Amino acid sequence: MRSLLVLISLAMIATVQGADPSTGVKPEAPGIAVLRLDDSLTAFKMFIAGMERVKAEFAKGKAAIGDYQSRMGDDERKLQVLNPGSEQFTAVELEYEQLKTTIDFTVERGNRALYMHRAQVYRSCYAYLHAALASFCADKGIKLVHLAPNPVIDLPDEHDTTPQIMSETLASIHAQSILFYTPDLDITDAFVVYLNDRWTNDATEQAKESGDKGSAVIPTPTNLPGATDNAPAQAPAQAPTPAINPIQPMVAPAAAPAPGK
Repeated sequence: MRSLLVLISLAMIATVQGADPSTGVKPEAPGIAVLRLDDSLTAFKMFIAGMERVKAEFAKGKAAIGDYQSRMGDDERKLQVLNPGSEQFTAVELEYEQLKTTIDFTVERGNRALYMHRAQVYRSCYAYLHAALASFCADKGIKLVHLAPNPVIDLPDEHDTTPQIMSETLASIHAQSILFYTPDLDITDAFVVYLNDRWTNDATEQAKESGDKGSAVIPTPTNLPGATDNAPAQAPAQAPTPAINPIQPMVAPAAAPAPGK
């Protein structure tokens, strides 16, 4: 009799712990997911549109610098043939020096503006992504999202000293809070689709509210100038992006040779 009671008790425990297909009750999901943040950002249409604006700003500044340099070259050639004591020589020399100062000022101001605007793009896109992720997780019953670990540690700058290389490498390794996850926990691809759909819908709604049917203004948390609804197509979510660095800041041009006297 005692053995029979033990068997009945074990059967009841198994029934409670297991999932009975007839009742439709399923074991509770762990509610944990992993997100590849870099891939999510670079595939986000808002981020792509923002970086396109930054690239256009960079190209505009670079063209202006090229124009100033071309004018400096013309002035330098004139100074080679003009009489140093003439009024024309003095006027050309003055313009040459003014152009050189203008280039230095333009490069410094342009670099500062580029860094600021890139930072605004990152802040705005991260804030929007964070809010969208909260809604996505609420719909899916996800309670915790971890950042996916970087499979490869980026090498430090080659100009760093040996102690810096070692310390930066160790810092990159120890910064990884997650070292392994199974692919079924990765929500990146599904979330990117949700993120871009939500962004497009918000843009359309804001365009309707503004009464401007010709363009869809993108709402951004930090009042970043909006991109159009015709943003570049979504980038592949699986594209390797070890570092997000779409453009490089403007570099000051090489100093022009001093005019001949």
